[in-house]
Amino acid sequence: MRLTPRAALASALFFAAGVPCGADETLPVPLDAATLQAKIDAAGGTMPGTYREVIGIDSPSGSSRFTLYHRGNDERRVYGFGSIHYETGENGGDDWHRNENGQVVYDAPDPDPGEGETFKTTVTPIAAPIRGYLLARLNARGFGTKTYVDTAFLVQRVERIRAHSVTTTINDERKTFGTATVVTKWHVQSSLQDKPVSYAVESFTIGDVTDADVAIPKSGPPLVRFPSGVTTVELPSEFDEDGTVYVKVKVGEKLCDFVLDSGAGTIAISPRILKEAGIKAFGEYVSDVNAQPYRGASAMVPNLAIGPLTMHDVVVSSAPFEVISGRGDVRAVGLLGFDFIAEVGLTIDYANRRVTAQAYGSYDPPSGKNVYALPIRLDAQQPMITATINGARADRMIVDTGAGGTFFLFDYFARRHPQALRDMFSVGSNDDPLFFMGVGGSFRTTEYKIQTISIGPVRFDRYQGFVVDKSSYDVNEDGLIGRAFLNYFTVMFDYPGGMMYLTPDMRGHRDMFGRKD
Repeated sequence: MRLTPRAALASALFFAAGVPCGADETLPVPLDAATLQAKIDAAGGTMPGTYREVIGIDSPSGSSRFTLYHRGNDERRVYGFGSIHYETGENGGDDWHRNENGQVVYDAPDPDPGEGETFKTTVTPIAAPIRGYLLARLNARGFGTKTYVDTAFLVQRVERIRAHSVTTTINDERKTFGTATVVTKWHVQSSLQDKPVSYAVESFTIGDVTDADVAIPKSGPPLVRFPSGVTTVELPSEFDEDGTVYVKVKVGEKLCDFVLDSGAGTIAISPRILKEAGIKAFGEYVSDVNAQPYRGASAMVPNLAIGPLTMHDVVVSSAPFEVISGRGDVRAVGLLGFDFIAEVGLTIDYANRRVTAQAYGSYDPPSGKNVYALPIRLDAQQPMITATINGARADRMIVDTGAGGTFFLFDYFARRHPQALRDMFSVGSNDDPLFFMGVGGSFRTTEYKIQTISIGPVRFDRYQGFVVDKSSYDVNEDGLIGRAFLNYFTVMFDYPGGMMYLTPDMRGHRDMFGRKD
């Protein structure tokens, strides 16, 4: 069940020099996109090589603060909400982030980005809502950005268009610092929210940034604690017939069922459970990149326990997720995702219906000719691998133990690789659309039987999967590898080592076509 990490607060800064718009309503002289962009860049002047910026944020859910440290090619951004904060940055060419639970993740680039998204860029002279230019950069679905630039080449307004929403940024005020003119007040309005979020620069200081200010921070103390002298724990878990893994998690004094979900970028808990435990949510946001838009928030849970494993002061997501298992005797009220899996060696033995967690540093990965070792990337706090679908490379496939079905392809893949979506036996053309449940609601799919799907040396021929309707999962990711695929294997996740290991069971040996023993 895919769930993205908690929403980051975007600074949405634009740099330009300010003069008032003229009263003449005639259209400006036409420009091409490259010329217009050069003029926008020139109008902003030259940003200093080193500076520190502090921005106050006022949203319907409360006040917070954003601090940016810039030094040469390195940058660190710190987002704070009371005692909770997270960070992102670039240092020495490495992208990284530190989440609210103090876990540092290196955001590895795609190994071979290959064919990227195609956008059409146009420039149109306009007289309204401002006199100037509309710079549009849109993909084949009409999603992308529209930037409104006045005749002084100031960016006045930016609209970000997605499948479910339009987010509009309007720049309200600018000030000059040294050789650069900076937007110092702006507000952001989403079509999914009633009230805007306002931003204001509280200070802008040239210089005053050290190497330490932009350094990659260290991870905090371990979140998952094992009992003294214990390095391996079998998790209290149950398996549904379709391979869904339910883990018993104690929230305070209440024992609950959580789905073990590698596709969840956080630990997520139903708002009902948080309310019953007397835990107040904060930092509300609207997510529009999952199955359907939903309202979420963050919360601090004093104590979580999984058998003898304990976690204290855990920042979690509050998400509208409750599901009854296929047997009907288990109601899941949460997702056990990244923040837990990131600190252990986690093994899911689907054949024997066992889940074990091993303390970091105490385990050796599986080995042997029947073990497939696959590198994973954790940029979005979800294990992402490279797959090949009918010959088309998909670098952004999420391994998702919470997703039903074999594999799902998102619109991002479908619009970039239409030639790969060859329905070998016209499965999708004969059946009605199939619906699955995800975070936020249901999503529509079309069933496909493709010729070949390969993940490293693992290959299946004439394999049935699903293409997700463009109205859901509006993300720059290719799709999901679901639990119906993972059921062929014993799966070990080694997030600290950046690897996952697949050991096929007897059914996996039988059904992997093209394999040479």
